[in-house]
Amino acid sequence: MLIRRRLVALTFETKVAAAVTVGMSLQTQNVWMLNASMLLNIEGDGQKSVVAKLAEATEF
Repeated sequence: MLIRRRLVALTFETKVAAAVTVGMSLQTQNVWMLNASMLLNIEGDGQKSVVAKLAEATEF
């Protein structure tokens, strides 16, 4: 008697990457400018990062 067994393994791997950016800019009557932005980044392997920037400027 001959018995054969086959094991089949299916692996599904989904790699999704996403990036979201939010920003805002304000300017006063005295020509002062304020810029703010934030970036959320998610890589396909699960790594996450957040970057925030704040800038202030004026004209001379």
